[in-house]
Amino acid sequence: MQAMFKKVRRPCPICMGDTGDVLHHQRFVIPDRYRLPDSYDVVSCKRCGFVYADTPARQEDYDRYYKECSIYEDVELASGGGATEWDARRLDRTAADIERILSDKNAAIVDLGCANGGLLMALKDRGFLNVTGIDPSPTCVAHVGNQGIRCFVGGLFANEPNWFSAIGGPFDCVILCHVLEHVLDLKTALENVMQLVKTNGILYIEVPNASRYADCPVAPYYYFDCEHINHFEGISMSNLLGQYGCRPIESREKEIQVSDSVAYPAVYCAFVKTDRRLIFIAPVPDLKSRQSILAHIEISYRGSGTKTLEDLARNQTEIIVWGAGSHTLRLLGNTPLGKCNIAGFVDKDSKKQGLKIMDIPVRSPAFLRSFTGPVVICSALHSQEILRELRGMECKNEAIVL
Repeated sequence: MQAMFKKVRRPCPICMGDTGDVLHHQRFVIPDRYRLPDSYDVVSCKRCGFVYADTPARQEDYDRYYKECSIYEDVELASGGGATEWDARRLDRTAADIERILSDKNAAIVDLGCANGGLLMALKDRGFLNVTGIDPSPTCVAHVGNQGIRCFVGGLFANEPNWFSAIGGPFDCVILCHVLEHVLDLKTALENVMQLVKTNGILYIEVPNASRYADCPVAPYYYFDCEHINHFEGISMSNLLGQYGCRPIESREKEIQVSDSVAYPAVYCAFVKTDRRLIFIAPVPDLKSRQSILAHIEISYRGSGTKTLEDLARNQTEIIVWGAGSHTLRLLGNTPLGKCNIAGFVDKDSKKQGLKIMDIPVRSPAFLRSFTGPVVICSALHSQEILRELRGMECKNEAIVL
C-alpha cells in the first residue's frame, strides 16, 4: 500500500507529530443526539507509527457523549458490570492480574471509568478493602454506590477546585481499564491522572491490542467506531507513559470475552510512577500495530459482501433493523443498508430507545409484534443471541443476520 501522507487535524497523541499516513477513511451514520463526527481518517503517525483517528471532534464532544449517551448504564446489556458469566470471568481475571502486582489488601485503589463497578466488586471479592470508583455517568455511579462502594461522578477532565483531594487521593493504585482508547486529549488526561497516583504508586492500564486486530476479525471494520479513537499496543503505551516518568513493570497480551462467542484482543501494562520530572523520551516506532491494522482493513474489504443488502435496497422491501450500535452505524455509512426501506430500528438498550437514526426512531423489540416483514439483525457480538430472542418472541418474521 502506497503511503498517502497528510497534515493531520489532530496531532499524534504520542509524539505530537503533525503528519500522518491515511490508512482508511471510516464513515458512519450518527444518531441525532450523539453530536460526534460522521467520518474520520484512520492515520498512522509518520514519526512514531502510532495509529489513531484524525477526528475533527473536540474533547468536550466526547465528554458530553459519555455523560448523556453512555452505553454502559444498562446493567443487563453492557459489559463491565459482571452481569453475565463471561463478563464476570473477565473481570475476575483482571482483578487477579492487579492482585499479583499489588499484594497489599489495604492499598487505596481507584478505578477511573468504572462503569457499573464490576471490577471493583471483583477486587473486593479478592480481599481489597479500600476501593473507589469514578465515572461520568450518574446512573452508573448510583448503581455502584448501591453495592456499598464509594463512587463519584467525574472523569479524566474534572477541573473543579479540590476535586482530586475530595475523592480521597492520591492513591496507591489507579486503574484505567479500557478507557484511554476513548480519550482525545491524552496529554491533559494523563496530567490529571498523575495527580491521583502516589509516587511509587501503580498505574494499571488495559486497552484493546491493535497489534492483534488482524488475528480477531470480528466484523468488517469492527475496530473503527465512534468511540475507539486510539489504537494502542505495549510499545505505544510505554512511549506515552514514559513521558510522565512512569517505569513499566509488566506488560502482557490476553484475549477477553466480549460476548458469549466473541473474544477480543487486549493488552495490559502496569507502571510505577517515579519522582522524575516530565521529560520527552524519543518514541520507539510502533510498526506492528500499523501492519496489523492494514491487514484488518484488507480483511474487512474482502469480507464486506453486500449482495443481500443490494437486493433489499433494489426491491425496497420494508425491513426492521435490530441493533442500533456501532456495527449498524458503520453498515449504514458504508453499505447499501443506508439505501434500504427501513421502517424502524429496535434495540434492547433503553439508552438507545428514543434516538433517531436517519430520522427513524429506535424502539424496543416489542415493536416487532406489529411488523410482519424481514428483520435484519445487525450486531457484531450478539447476533445469535438476538436471533434466539426473536424466535422466543414467537415472531414469524424472516430473519437476516448480517
